[in-house]
Amino acid sequence: MTEFSREPLDLSEIDPKLHRHVQADAAPKLKMMAARAMLPAPPEQMVRVLYQLQFDADRAIQTGARDSLAQMPEAVLAPAIQKATHPGLLDWVGQIHARNDAIGKVIAINRATDDHTIVGLSAHAGRELADIIATNQVRVLRTPAIIEGLYKNPAVSSATIDALVELAQRNQVELKGLPGLNAALRSGSNFLQAEPGVDDAAFSALLSEEVSLAKEEDEEAKKVEEMAQNLTRSQMEKMRENSGGEDEDEEPRGNLMSQLNAMSISQKIRMATVGSHAAVKVLIRDQNKLVHMAAIRSPRVKLADVAKFASNKALPDGVIEYIANNRDWTQKYDIIKNLVHNPKTPLRESLKFLNHMRSKDLRDLARSRNVSHQVSRAAKALASKRSGV
Repeated sequence: MTEFSREPLDLSEIDPKLHRHVQADAAPKLKMMAARAMLPAPPEQMVRVLYQLQFDADRAIQTGARDSLAQMPEAVLAPAIQKATHPGLLDWVGQIHARNDAIGKVIAINRATDDHTIVGLSAHAGRELADIIATNQVRVLRTPAIIEGLYKNPAVSSATIDALVELAQRNQVELKGLPGLNAALRSGSNFLQAEPGVDDAAFSALLSEEVSLAKEEDEEAKKVEEMAQNLTRSQMEKMRENSGGEDEDEEPRGNLMSQLNAMSISQKIRMATVGSHAAVKVLIRDQNKLVHMAAIRSPRVKLADVAKFASNKALPDGVIEYIANNRDWTQKYDIIKNLVHNPKTPLRESLKFLNHMRSKDLRDLARSRNVSHQVSRAAKALASKRSGV
């Protein structure tokens, strides 16, 4: 997607009578009067004036203009932007009124609206606005980030999402922001035609709950990260001990597992992509390859999870192989150590990791009966070579 930045209006687009309120050298009092929407101007012109003032160097004037637009009644604002032709103005209005679907609809059907603006609207759109956005196939194919925004939005119906996913698959569109779904699309599988799964109302309710939980998890993770910057390593370890941590095999809350198991493949992939950590831990065990591979690619998966997954012999082979081939993850010693001990790790990868193992761990591997004969023999040979025996 190309970069988009808002640009001020040309003064010719603003009524000459209002120029003295928006020009750079205008008196601050006149600017502030305009920023507070205290001018006898028609709504269409007032919106233009407010937009122009958000570029002013004075932060108070910028804030005043923004607040005035935010407080402008929907019945006044919607007609005022119907014929707007400036992409920056439409983007600014769309950002401030991002959760107002009535304003969003006017912006979505305006031909002057930039794709970047639609991406922003798609994240918060209600069902009706989402359907309007989704019907513009030329736009969504041109800017796949719109599909990604709608996919992550729990208010968007499964029917709309499936139609967009099918459109993307048919046109070989890359959805780079949704790695789990993107991999499913590249697989060539016709997963949208599988079993119906749970009804849309039940799915939407659970998805909304899961997205909220995922946001809470992200906020908590951000707080922990900020806290970690001011703590020593021993203090961090003590904090983890006090928190109790999460056990990978911990039972999911309520009837989450049964709800997830009843879903279609398409629903599971979407849940694995945008759902909570708990949902990902259930779906990563799913027997369908598209589902468990979407789960391991979820943004909920952190390094601590990967270390646990790497040692889990019950997980699908594809998950372990994916971890073993992820260069970012295999830079962590505890992850490669767990992988080498896991018989599901491809032999070629296990033998490669041995070169990075500490001598003590090599000796332990050489004596282990839980790894393949090839791994234990190679570990013994490498340990002997290092010790000069």
